[in-house]
Amino acid sequence: VRPGGRRGAEPDRRRALSRSGAPLWGAGAVAAVVMVVGVNGSLASWIQAEVANGTNSVASRTAVILKQDAQGSCSSGEQASNQNSTCTNDLFGSLVLSPLDASAKTYDVKFTNIGSAGGTSFTLTPVSCTTQPVAGFTPTYTAPSLCTATAAAGSTPAVYGVQVRMNCASGGTSYGDSTPWSDTAWNPGPDTFRTLDSFGTRTYTNTGHLAAGATWWCRFWLKLDANESPYAQNLAVTETFRWTLATT
Repeated sequence: VRPGGRRGAEPDRRRALSRSGAPLWGAGAVAAVVMVVGVNGSLASWIQAEVANGTNSVASRTAVILKQDAQGSCSSGEQASNQNSTCTNDLFGSLVLSPLDASAKTYDVKFTNIGSAGGTSFTLTPVSCTTQPVAGFTPTYTAPSLCTATAAAGSTPAVYGVQVRMNCASGGTSYGDSTPWSDTAWNPGPDTFRTLDSFGTRTYTNTGHLAAGATWWCRFWLKLDANESPYAQNLAVTETFRWTLATT
């Protein structure tokens, strides 16, 4: 083939196309990679969706919790039932009574609603009363019960029993500077005493005095009758009370 002829020029043209085609295929490959990456990023948001809540919350309702202070503290909240029957504080202050006392002895018990709910009623329920000789003393006669009154029988003098009355008050920092509750079930009068076995259930419903955080005091007056039987000596009287603060 002669130089410059048609067949002689064909290899040169092929070589030129080959050289120019390599860069074009390379650019095409790069573009394809870029396209795949872009599509994959978009697809990720199409096949997975989510929201997040960081303020989910619930709250517990309010409750009344009764705390009692008298020779120690006791709270209803110490039991899961909010009913504590294991309190050992002495609401009578371990008083020693005598028929020779010029007046009744007193002892104050403090109550506080330490819950967040206001009370709608406050109830005192006497549960039981027992009498037994003081530890170490064994009487040679039949010791009477001081929970109740019994008439004289033969050579046995009448037994009047422990005489008690009680009232509650609120509005001050102690019973002495508080206003007594006017409910006659709680405040029958300064000269009205009862035996422990006739000291019945009492319920108070002045909600303003039972509010959340409120404090009130209950005072006991206790005495022995001036004519109490000598057989009533050296005896211990135990009374169980149940106090209930309720709400709606």
